[in-house]
Amino acid sequence: MKYLLLLVLTAALLLTGCSTPSEVIRVGEPDMEEDGDQGYIVKGHTIVKELENKEDVQQVKQIMKNADKIEEPYNHRDEPHDIFLELYAPDNHVAIQRAYLWYKQEGKAVMMNGDEEYFEVSEGQVETLQHYLSEE
Repeated sequence: MKYLLLLVLTAALLLTGCSTPSEVIRVGEPDMEEDGDQGYIVKGHTIVKELENKEDVQQVKQIMKNADKIEEPYNHRDEPHDIFLELYAPDNHVAIQRAYLWYKQEGKAVMMNGDEEYFEVSEGQVETLQHYLSEE
């Protein structure tokens, strides 16, 4: 009887230990405050969604990795970014990668990573991101 109880407890611990995803994508919106010089200051982000499905996380990571590197766009910071993305490791409570997206009128987007490198996100990539990132 002891062995059966031990087996059940061990199985339960293994199952609950495997339920936490190793990486999630946090999606946030900027929390802004008006400022006289720039017009606004981003004070932080409100997380509005977390992607935990492994395939969804991989799709978003691929877009973040495969976007075309560009020079810093002229006056892109006149407006605050539209979306904040964070690749997050919940087991370690650490952000692995951060990105900020500004949607452009022609359907593309500009993405800036945490190192302030800039990338152009194509229309197709933007559509894919919007599919995964939209609130449900």
